[in-house]
Amino acid sequence: MLNSEKEQQGRGKKQSQLREVLKRLMKNKTAAVGMVIFLIIALASVLAPVLAPYDYAQMNLDETFQTPSREHLLGTDEYGRDYLSRILYGGRFSLGLGLCAQLFSLFFGVILGCFAGYYGGKTDNLIMRICDVWQSIPGILFTIILCAALGTGWINTVIAMGLGGIPGNCRMIRAQLLSLREREFIEAEHAINCPSGKIMFRHLLPNAISPLIVSSTMGIGNTINGAAGLAYLGLGVQPPTPEWGALISAARAQIRYYPYLILYPGLMLAITILSLNMFGDGLRDAMDPKLKN
Repeated sequence: MLNSEKEQQGRGKKQSQLREVLKRLMKNKTAAVGMVIFLIIALASVLAPVLAPYDYAQMNLDETFQTPSREHLLGTDEYGRDYLSRILYGGRFSLGLGLCAQLFSLFFGVILGCFAGYYGGKTDNLIMRICDVWQSIPGILFTIILCAALGTGWINTVIAMGLGGIPGNCRMIRAQLLSLREREFIEAEHAINCPSGKIMFRHLLPNAISPLIVSSTMGIGNTINGAAGLAYLGLGVQPPTPEWGALISAARAQIRYYPYLILYPGLMLAITILSLNMFGDGLRDAMDPKLKN
């Protein structure tokens, strides 16, 4: 009975904290605008099969390089493919890449950070020295090396971008656990011989995850931007996949005569990254109001 009452009290406390965070988040107009813009872009990308007027891979060599018109609202590319359809489907690849890469780095970073922060000693020292070596390589160089080794493609780009973010997430969760593992509630768990895995992932991690949520939200935009840079260098996602970075890379040869081919995917990248940064800043303030000032 006592355990069930404690669990119910814990759930009630978490729900009240979540409501408070959402309340503060909605009061932040900048964060609300960023969230709405991102949701519109994400929804349009998910509904691309419904919203796109043509198949994104459908070619028509009689309609190459057409300027925006009633038939093709954003014009066509060098193969006569409808550019609006490619932009809509490109959002699926770009947003999916950013989200999957962040989840990949978050998963492995959290596991390594939990072991380092909870056990300390030799385990902590070993993991941190690996992270030191890992982070001693410049981020863009590390990603380029991985992409060159793994090859181009969406999945390989996700792996390359995700691996680069693991050390940062590991250090962040380790720092949080180091400050929490000496708290009274953790000592009480040790006193009743609670398994280490349960302490780490059920009691410590939920209290340490807030900074990671904020950094991962803003990291999605950075990952999308980094993937676009790789595509421009001839790595990462390559044409004919309609990822926004790949669209920019494919259109650079026509920038002088058909600038709209770079303008539209570039605008989508800029608006998406800006909206994520706006939402991430508001989320940070909502989850820790002390940082606002």
